Amino acid sequence: MTGMPKIIPLLTLLAALLAPVSSYPEDTAVQPEKYVRGRITDINFAGSKLTIQWFYTTEKISRDKLTFYLPDGVAVYTDKSPIFRYYRRTQVTDLVEGDHVIVKYRENGGKKRLEAINIKVMEHDRPIPP
Repeated sequence: MTGMPKIIPLLTLLAALLAPVSSYPEDTAVQPEKYVRGRITDINFAGSKLTIQWFYTTEKISRDKLTFYLPDGVAVYTDKSPIFRYYRRTQVTDLVEGDHVIVKYRENGGKKRLEAINIKVMEHDRPIPP
């Protein structure tokens, strides 16, 4: 039994050395959040996609329309409501073509798509950035 306490640290060290090392490729790194303001031109609820014609964005974009993937549970808010101090949560299904929105999004490099983080529906579109 005297040899047993010496073996336990050895086994622990061996297990730590043999354990798989997880490495994260560069494309799974967390991308910075961006936002764009525009008008909804197309909604595909079945495909979880939202297309907007943008008016203002945090970066230069060569195309005039952007399509966003809407992951499950994406938050949708309105800009005016007395309930939660100017913000009222709604649902993606409440969005309609023609709504003026601000979409906060992140680029998903691994899947080559833009993923919406949250969407704010503007009662009246404003010409200045949020």
